[in-house]
Amino acid sequence: PIGHEQLCANLASMVSVAPEQAVNGAEDKGNTVRENVSAKSLFGSDTESEAQPSGEAAAVDLELTADLGRSAVLGSEKTEEVGQSRSAAVVHLASLFESDSDKPVQTPANDGKLRKSKLAKKSVKPRTLAGAGECRTSNAGSNSKEQARVLLSKLSTEDLLDVIQQVSPGNVDRRRLSQVLGIGRMQKALQDKQSINRQKLDTSQRLHENDRAGGGSSAGGSAPEDSVIQFNSPMYFSEERDGFAELVVMRIGDLSEPAEVGYRTQDATATAGIRYEASQGRLFFEKGEGEKSVKIKIIEDDLWNTTLEFIVQLEDISGAKLGRYLYQTRVKVIDNSQFPCEPWGRDDFKESDVNWSCMYGYFKLNWQNSVVRLGTKKTMVVEQLHNVYFLAKLFLNLFMIDFVLNLSKQHENRDRDLVLIVVAQIIPFAFLHFLDIRKMTWKVGGASRSTLQKSMLRKFLNYDELARSQVTESDLIVAITQDAPELVSKGFINIIAISRAVGQLVCILFFQLCAPAIFGREISEQALVGNMVPLFVFPVILWVFLQCRAKILSQHLREEAHATNALVDRVSRTVKAYRLIADYAQRPFFVGWFERVIATYNKNAVAAGQVLKNNQMFAPWLTILAVMAYTLIGGLQLVDPDPGVRGSMTLGVFLTNLNILKAIGDSYGAIYAKMLEIQSTFDELGRITRLLNFPTDLPARKKFSEANQHLTSKMRQEIRKNGTGERPPADLLTMKLENVCVQYGKTEFGVRLCYQNFELDQGQIVCFVGPRGEGKSSLLRVLSSVVMAKVPEAGKVSVVFVPSHLRVLHVVSEPLFFASSLMNNLLLGTASFRQRAGGSVASSPDRDDEDASRERVEAILNRLGLAGDERIQGYLKSDEVVNWNEELPLSMRSMICLARAFIANPEVLCVHRPLLSCNDDSAIEVMQAMREFVDQRGVALPGDSIRFRRPRTVLMTSEKIAGARMADRTFLVRMPHSAHPRTSQDARIQVQQVDPNDEEEMAQIFKKTRND
Repeated sequence: PIGHEQLCANLASMVSVAPEQAVNGAEDKGNTVRENVSAKSLFGSDTESEAQPSGEAAAVDLELTADLGRSAVLGSEKTEEVGQSRSAAVVHLASLFESDSDKPVQTPANDGKLRKSKLAKKSVKPRTLAGAGECRTSNAGSNSKEQARVLLSKLSTEDLLDVIQQVSPGNVDRRRLSQVLGIGRMQKALQDKQSINRQKLDTSQRLHENDRAGGGSSAGGSAPEDSVIQFNSPMYFSEERDGFAELVVMRIGDLSEPAEVGYRTQDATATAGIRYEASQGRLFFEKGEGEKSVKIKIIEDDLWNTTLEFIVQLEDISGAKLGRYLYQTRVKVIDNSQFPCEPWGRDDFKESDVNWSCMYGYFKLNWQNSVVRLGTKKTMVVEQLHNVYFLAKLFLNLFMIDFVLNLSKQHENRDRDLVLIVVAQIIPFAFLHFLDIRKMTWKVGGASRSTLQKSMLRKFLNYDELARSQVTESDLIVAITQDAPELVSKGFINIIAISRAVGQLVCILFFQLCAPAIFGREISEQALVGNMVPLFVFPVILWVFLQCRAKILSQHLREEAHATNALVDRVSRTVKAYRLIADYAQRPFFVGWFERVIATYNKNAVAAGQVLKNNQMFAPWLTILAVMAYTLIGGLQLVDPDPGVRGSMTLGVFLTNLNILKAIGDSYGAIYAKMLEIQSTFDELGRITRLLNFPTDLPARKKFSEANQHLTSKMRQEIRKNGTGERPPADLLTMKLENVCVQYGKTEFGVRLCYQNFELDQGQIVCFVGPRGEGKSSLLRVLSSVVMAKVPEAGKVSVVFVPSHLRVLHVVSEPLFFASSLMNNLLLGTASFRQRAGGSVASSPDRDDEDASRERVEAILNRLGLAGDERIQGYLKSDEVVNWNEELPLSMRSMICLARAFIANPEVLCVHRPLLSCNDDSAIEVMQAMREFVDQRGVALPGDSIRFRRPRTVLMTSEKIAGARMADRTFLVRMPHSAHPRTSQDARIQVQQVDPNDEEEMAQIFKKTRND
């Protein structure tokens, strides 16, 4: 058994190592400094085999030595004071066991090695050892249980387990310990910790074996077959004016042998030959060469379009292995032109600014669409055929009345001519009917409408945060479901109707000029002028009236549109707030509120309808007045002809002119009505123009991506130049923040959060804790590029560096689902989901995608305690689509969303409050899954392919102390009270590493969090 004096003396002697020796020992595995902190020095073993730590203990000793060296260098009073509680607890716990246990206390020396675990590392941290010297004098002789209880109460459960495993892991009286500590779940906690330790040990041994297998390569420390070729970014950005997109292909691992790989482009939303030039070729890597670049030409034009993208894929590789994920990348082509044309995308644009010039730009944009242009041309041809048919009927009717049916004139074969006239009208009519059916399939309206609808949704998905905050759900819904169809049907399509009316007027003019000559009749100049006047007077009168009424019409239509948006918005908000409305018994109030919105809508709709109807009736009034005037004048000439006038009026001429005058009125009336409809869509065009010209974050993301790619390449070269040891340079790159600020809002109440600089290594769990509302979630959003950082001061460079080849996944705390099956929701982040959604959504997962295999999905669900639930198993086998928020409880939905993130298998997982809805058991399961995710470089993945996977990192926030304790590093994120955003527009956020085993500090942090 270890005596009090001996244990304290051993602990105290461990900090007596000289700083220079400790630092050197951290760099040299073979020196004697490491042996001084081995199991022998801690437990006083005399066995020679115990003096030599095993391979698994050597890695621990290396880290312990570095910690001891830093402790000896610091030697601060604060460290000594904080470490005293735990050091005293070690001594008193040993005293407790020695005095109360019937059996002698055994030591870990019997195992011949020090356990390799995170717990063992923590047990000899600098702060723990610093106070060991004082502990020996002040507490060596105390055997009081009550005093031990006081000391032990200052430690966390995890720290107590550390102490237990050091002092007597083989002979712990758990019943008596539970009585002293009041811990009912001690045995389960011990088992959980042992499971995690074994898991980490297995992973470490496997990685060590892989590294040894690939030894001897100066380029990367891996065997040639371990070389991986992939793109250095999952996405690239290029602007049209750039002329080309440059993609970097990186080689990770062994560079000692040459390698080659092919590449080719593939259409996505962008089409080769229109947006970019198709390209393919091969890249050859020489010995020691780690990067190659590919340039894809971007085609620049004046056509407006939203951001489109295409795919570049690596294939046909030799001398290396393709990356599991980044063998394929996407290239986004940013279009800088404005909708529908310049200058309508300016920043000060208002919906009321839309006029005929803007509408012309929209018409021109449609005409530049090849599908719309072809369909429009064919449709216009059909409309002009209708006009030819109308002209033919004018001649046939005049011939029938004045010749065939005029019994006063000699005419042969009247019966035959009547039959020919009937056939000549029926056959063209049937042919035109067929063409009218066919033109519906020419995609004029459909292509134009779908272009607008897809563009608005695509644009919305790329908005920056400020633009997205200014667009409500109802704005987007109304624009896609109502404004776009209205603009196409009443806007662009009416151009075709106007072309038909204009063609009809041309036919009338042709008939007026040619009919007298064809039928051998003379017409007086007075009659000719009278027939021509309506053709030129009608349009002038109608245009003047249209301009006079434009302002009042636009005002009423705008008010109606706003009332429509308010109606849709009220319905949407009421449906979303149903649970709140029902729980507080406010159904009558919200129904009454909705009735008032309906009344406002009806009032505006009636007013707009009256104005529009009055405007529409002007052309019919003008037509009927003209027809009645001609009826009076022409009828008098017919019943009382003037013998001295040439070309006296006949019944056929009178009836034909009457029909012509009516046709002129109808044609101009149609043109006028279509112009009114086009004018009524100005507001729709204004709203769509506003939505399609909101700023996106793509330029900022392009700049961020290019900076990270450049820095990634530069740092890889530097690491390779200085030597990488056994790990590829790409795995040694760190994540960092420098001079980073986040802006919220542009008003006087806006807040700017500025973060302290810090740096993180890959391959660890990092937990951010701190009071609520002081920057933790914003920090995760910055690191995951959800929010683009701002430069805090002029002249400084803002750096948010995450190695460009790492795929980052951002997971919010609220469980989110989309309308599909449970399996599709789980596979959202995999390649199989895109294949399922691209084909049949109900199809089975792609068997070639190991990430999306059903076995792996079920294994991950099992890690999170969901696989045994009958509902989950039933939904996994079904394609049923239900409202998951109503069907499943909150805790289960949260676990499913975490499972979805693990299935996607990103290199960096940024997750907000993953333990929020977890009880103690679920929290342990979640943290164990995260530990496996980091240590195994993925959850439920084959162990033999671990060397091909990049390190996994978890960045999380936690409101529970369990998350902080089981993390590799814990940071306290807080702002000084003097810089709180409620009182200042600029807040300096401190990001300070803390020890989660410091019970007093953790209690203060989480107590403040709970109070907030």
